Amino acid sequence: MDKSPNDLNTSDRIRGILTLANEELSDVPLFYTLDKLSSIVHTRCPKMNQFRSALLNAGYKVSYSHTSPQSIKTDAPSDFIWDIMRHWEKLNPITRQLTDSEPAKAILDKEPSNAVSFEIHRDSDPESKKNKLLRFQMNPEKFWGPKSRAKTSLLYETQSTKSNRLQGKRSNQEQKADWKDFKKYPCKRFKKGECNLGDDCKYLHKPHEESPSEPCNET
Repeated sequence: MDKSPNDLNTSDRIRGILTLANEELSDVPLFYTLDKLSSIVHTRCPKMNQFRSALLNAGYKVSYSHTSPQSIKTDAPSDFIWDIMRHWEKLNPITRQLTDSEPAKAILDKEPSNAVSFEIHRDSDPESKKNKLLRFQMNPEKFWGPKSRAKTSLLYETQSTKSNRLQGKRSNQEQKADWKDFKKYPCKRFKKGECNLGDDCKYLHKPHEESPSEPCNET
């Protein structure tokens, strides 16, 4: 790709994803997500380089996973991960009272057993980010995934046009079907001479014709 960068339109995406995968910790199979950790303890989410710096300053290794921009792969034990969140919550206190049934209360009631420093580490941003590579792939366009089977007409409408055209089609059909079905039943108010709706009445106004009998629900 370096010799012929214009041969592939996706060369930037290929270079970015391969570089990101190469930076991953190979001996750590699973990862945390920063937004999920913050959600569990109900606190403001720290910046990624702050959290990564806390791990690096403590001597642990850390990397992204190529699957998520919020991922944290690290060899640090889970106790230290939660100590980071405890220290972060002390800097950014929760404004509401936690209940005993919430996991956040059990986590935050425990005092941290490790010192944590959020001072920005020089390696908090990986080389792929410093070089501004296209690291996390985005969906190229709306409705970009698997489509319905191929059509013979080249003029067939697009997926978005079809979606807009069919919006609410089923409910409209059901309403029309319900109105039509009621015309099978005689209007009891019409028999009594009390219905003045005429053709606008959804029930049958021909009492002498044979038709299924059903209670009229008009009020």
